[in-house]
Amino acid sequence: MLNILSLLPTVNQSCTSYLNPPVILLTTQTEDGNIVITISDNGCGIDPEIENSIFELLRTSKEDGMGIGLWLSKTIIESHSGTIDFISSSDMGTTFNVRLPATDDQMFF
Repeated sequence: MLNILSLLPTVNQSCTSYLNPPVILLTTQTEDGNIVITISDNGCGIDPEIENSIFELLRTSKEDGMGIGLWLSKTIIESHSGTIDFISSSDMGTTFNVRLPATDDQMFF
């Protein structure tokens, strides 16, 4: 979760213009025994040409990016039996959904 929060200031850096002021929305809910964390922005979306590879290690579209952030987020989430997915469009922005099993068990990092 901390890795996701650290990415929030850069979520929509790749957009150069907005129809509206930039907005990032973070919501949480429980659903079917999972905790669902949703992170949405109103940016220009993810380029369809790279949608299939954004979780790959060293994949970046940023000039000064390292290509580690989304790969690391996915690796951490999956190590806790969770999932991460997204939907994106050029006119609505991008929404990432993180699902983690709700548990009372202690989690080690």
